[in-house]
Amino acid sequence: MNECLSGRDFTVLLDNSASAEKITAWKRHLRICDSCATQLLRTQAGLVSIQKAKVKTSSVVNVSNEPDNIGGLEPNVQIGDFRIEKRLGTGGMGIVYQAVQVSLNRRVALKVLPPGLTLNQESAVERFHREAQAAAKLHHTNIVAIYAEGEENGTCYYAMEMIEGQSLDQVIDDFRAAKGDNSAPPDFTSIEKGGTGEEPDSAESVRSDTKTAFSLSRGGSLQRHFDTIARLIADVADALAYAHNKGIIHRDVKPSNLMLGKDGRLSLMDFGVARMLEDQGITITGSFIGTPHYMSPEQIRGGGDKPDHRTDIYSLGVTLYELLTLRVPFVGENREQIITQILGKEPLRPRQLDDRIPVDLDTICCKAIEKEANRRYQTAGEFAEDLRRYINRYTIRAKRSGPVDKIIKFVRRHKVPVAMAAGILLASIIAGVATWKYFTSRWAQERVIPEIRTLVDKGKYFEAFELSRNAERFARGDPGLAALWPEFSDTMTIDTTPGGARIYVQRYSSPGEKWIRLGKSPTGQIRLARGLYRWKLTKPGYATVEVRRPTSNRPVNFQLYRKDEVPTGMVRVSGGRFKLWLNGMSHHEIELDDYFIDRYEVTNKQFKEFVDSGGYREEKYWKHKFLKEGIILSWSEAMQEFRGESGGAGPSGWRNGKYPEGQDDYPVGGISWYEAAAYAEFAEKELPTIYHWSRAGITSGRYSGTILLHSNFNQKGAASVGGYEGMGSYGTYDMAGNVREWCWNKAGDNKRYILGGAWDEPEYKFVVPAAFSPFDRSTTNGFRCVKYVSDSAVPEKAFEDIVFETRDYSRESPVSAEEFLLYKKTLYSYEKDALNEAVVSVDDSQKYWVHETIVFDAAYGEERVIAHLYLPRNSSPPYQTVIYFPGNSALFLHQYHAGGLPDYLLRGGRAVLYPIYKGTYERNSGLQSNRPDRSLSYRDHVIWWSKDLSRSIDYLELREDIDHEKLGFLGLSWGAALGAIFPAVDDRLKVCVLVGGGFYFEPALPEVDQINFAPHVRIPVLMINGRYDGALLVEKSQRPMFDLLGTPDKDKRHLLFDSGHLPREHVNEESLKWFDLYFGPVVQKEAKQTE
Repeated sequence: MNECLSGRDFTVLLDNSASAEKITAWKRHLRICDSCATQLLRTQAGLVSIQKAKVKTSSVVNVSNEPDNIGGLEPNVQIGDFRIEKRLGTGGMGIVYQAVQVSLNRRVALKVLPPGLTLNQESAVERFHREAQAAAKLHHTNIVAIYAEGEENGTCYYAMEMIEGQSLDQVIDDFRAAKGDNSAPPDFTSIEKGGTGEEPDSAESVRSDTKTAFSLSRGGSLQRHFDTIARLIADVADALAYAHNKGIIHRDVKPSNLMLGKDGRLSLMDFGVARMLEDQGITITGSFIGTPHYMSPEQIRGGGDKPDHRTDIYSLGVTLYELLTLRVPFVGENREQIITQILGKEPLRPRQLDDRIPVDLDTICCKAIEKEANRRYQTAGEFAEDLRRYINRYTIRAKRSGPVDKIIKFVRRHKVPVAMAAGILLASIIAGVATWKYFTSRWAQERVIPEIRTLVDKGKYFEAFELSRNAERFARGDPGLAALWPEFSDTMTIDTTPGGARIYVQRYSSPGEKWIRLGKSPTGQIRLARGLYRWKLTKPGYATVEVRRPTSNRPVNFQLYRKDEVPTGMVRVSGGRFKLWLNGMSHHEIELDDYFIDRYEVTNKQFKEFVDSGGYREEKYWKHKFLKEGIILSWSEAMQEFRGESGGAGPSGWRNGKYPEGQDDYPVGGISWYEAAAYAEFAEKELPTIYHWSRAGITSGRYSGTILLHSNFNQKGAASVGGYEGMGSYGTYDMAGNVREWCWNKAGDNKRYILGGAWDEPEYKFVVPAAFSPFDRSTTNGFRCVKYVSDSAVPEKAFEDIVFETRDYSRESPVSAEEFLLYKKTLYSYEKDALNEAVVSVDDSQKYWVHETIVFDAAYGEERVIAHLYLPRNSSPPYQTVIYFPGNSALFLHQYHAGGLPDYLLRGGRAVLYPIYKGTYERNSGLQSNRPDRSLSYRDHVIWWSKDLSRSIDYLELREDIDHEKLGFLGLSWGAALGAIFPAVDDRLKVCVLVGGGFYFEPALPEVDQINFAPHVRIPVLMINGRYDGALLVEKSQRPMFDLLGTPDKDKRHLLFDSGHLPREHVNEESLKWFDLYFGPVVQKEAKQTE
């Protein structure tokens, strides 16, 4: 039926006294007629007497036309805790006011059910309360919050969040007007609008500068425009997912029920309508009180095709469609035409209306508005996830439909006779092949390269590698793809001595993955994703080698040893010169020969052999004086110290000489240093020196903290040896965590070192040397042993006492402000002579930037500073500029290369200046370490580095294409540590990002000590660190530096990520956000101008 219901029809329908066919026809009409559906609600509530005349299709129901007993509340009238300020809007089921909650002095939107609406209708009040209670169950950022509900003098009300802004349909109307677009859908009903979803009495009552928050300007960046749309819809999809998980379906998602606040937040309103209608036993939903453009096919069909949560996904998809194209998918002269199209016609894809719309957004939108619910996103969460994958430039889950999909839809919709099935199948195959070739090629060419770049920027080399390998199948030889490979992969040749070994690798971060066989040694060139791997090499007759190694672009050779050359249960460790990478000990250096160390900690079962063999009764195993609190004990006296819980000889946690049942392979605990040394003697081994233990267990560099992610820390007990996958560089397990391990060396005060940390300790204990009385028998004390290839080859230094030097910054104070100013004036200032600058080369071959190499006079000696200036192509001068200070690898490389260049800043539109600081690259000065010491050489270098930085700023100030007021600093690792000094010396730096920084533990002369400068850093500072940084500990290094920075608390931030020394993921994103926050976003050129 096309005609609207008469007053009598409403009465008959509510009495359920009409024929089944008539009621079915009326219900079908109510699904598509807003006026009749609204009139039905009002009739049910007893609001009006039934009109005999038919309600015309174009009629608009407005409460203000009703009898006087439904008059509005005057300003300053108080109802409950709320004082009325003004009316915002009216609607079929209430009036909305702007009000103030008196007790909390906050502005709210107050929805009121006037007394006239409740006359002799208790059910109307019940429905109103139920609406408020339904919405009040939902607490989500993107759902309008319900604060309170109540009733006073017969007037029911509830208070909700007041959103200053516009409804989304108003925003869309504004953009249509700006575009001159007349494709707005017909206004079939009084769609609820305004600050709370009701019809506004005047546009001024709710309109505000939402367009700024929305950032939807066709004159601005198209990419940002579409990203903003995706973000807003993803936020609403999250809100729907939350509601669906609570068992609530909205059923009326449309732009007029979405409020966009000034803060850019899009909020969903009116959750109570669907429940209110459903509770009346009428099988129509709240969506029917709206325009039919947003209704899903199953809503329209009704009957047994009962809508579920996926109807909200469809409606939100239509909203996305309208935001992208500024028109709805289907338009018609009347509702019946629109309904017919929704049920039986495929909409134009958004890109057919505007080819500027990104392909991925087009694909996401079309999946959301599939006619068949099981072809849409199955959850709102999936919808949100795909939108965010688009925003982050990841591969979306949705697949673009092609000819095959269209054929399938046609078959399902029109029920093609079975006789045509063979022809359709053949056509499907042909179309499928064509579609496959076209879209996979397009995917590889147009989407994969930007996505790979995003993955590389986030340090996700494995993911970039897999994506590139897949894409290469369809775009083999593509120069753009080929140019990316070196950025996330390494090409290696692998050999063994002797050759013929089978070689396997496994990602270190994924120990559960299947081992990948690379072939037999020697291999040809093998390409691997850049990163850390577990390597396994096997050859008959030889001991299996399992080690941890990162990839490189150099040939690798592994030495194999015959099985009889490697003691059972031990691994061979390569010797060489190295530093102790324990906190406070990096100044200790030694050269070692090869040696063997136990793969696992000594177990209960192994130690039981010592006990059962009379280990506590045989004095020959106990070679060291028993010195306790300055008194030397006899052997028999000492043995009384080494008793278990029952008094028998053995570790402190054993009873009657036995360990807990089922713990054969657990590490022995409760062991004193003397007991560990006696067992080593029994096993014809030794306790490792602190050097030998560290060589096998601790590595420096990028991957130093990865072992911590796979080790037993912060737990309730020990685990079986090897139960955690934290493997060291030479194939040892559990050197990080589980039980801490006794070492040979004394620490002074009759203490012995015990290293690695224990199961009940935090991760940073792995690299913090601990020392205890050799009589200490804590349950967390264990050990492992070593065998030296030749005793005579072990240097005496390895066995010497080591005094642990560190700094406790909680006990230190900076120098006075006067002394700091004296340092700054006498040591860091310089004569600003002419720079004598020159641009020595310009490289404009790069796609995204121009590279200038510059030289200018240093502020000391007669040296020249080299600097590399990178200017972005995608923005216009004057450029915001970031000065970069690298990690310590720059000290050991003698030729500049841009491998560490923070190119994400350039892609974001900022210039980068990379000075060659004294001692780095071509300006090598022989400095061997970046770590502080009390030498004049170190002091001079810090001052030189500071002056190089300041002279670089002098140079930038000569250039008109640089914004002199927007100069930032980015320090990485070493550079981040020095970030506690440089901004205090040169106040021309305005914003600072420090990645992997902290206070050093080694002491320095006061004029170059970080602690004396940090309080004078006043600019905004973002510190980004790894929670498991073994070099600069969170509590002892990172936080002391952060806390001492003189920056106001509101302008400094410390971000911690689950990583080792240098977090990779999120660094680029967070850095850009920080510079955007204080410098303002960079206005980038349109993509086609730079592509």
